[in-house]
Amino acid sequence: MRQELKRLQRELGISFIHVTHSQEEAMALADLLVVMESGHIRQSGTPREVFERPASEFIARFIGGHNVLPWKNGKDRGARRPLHARCGRRFSRG
Repeated sequence: MRQELKRLQRELGISFIHVTHSQEEAMALADLLVVMESGHIRQSGTPREVFERPASEFIARFIGGHNVLPWKNGKDRGARRPLHARCGRRFSRG
């Protein structure tokens, strides 16, 4: 079904909105992925952008939770501080 939808989209040169609760389906079909929570758009981007740089813990868990790191910040509970990785990348708490 996914392949057929993609083929039709390419052949007819059309855009369409596909609403799904399946992360796998969304990642396979989307050129632009929009993640909503409680009726609000929380992040939009290519599937790769959303997967590699989720804007919040909710989105990271929605996409599969593969990139959710435990965060303990002691007395600064709830503070938004970046986490610096050895590879030089910065991660912010969502």
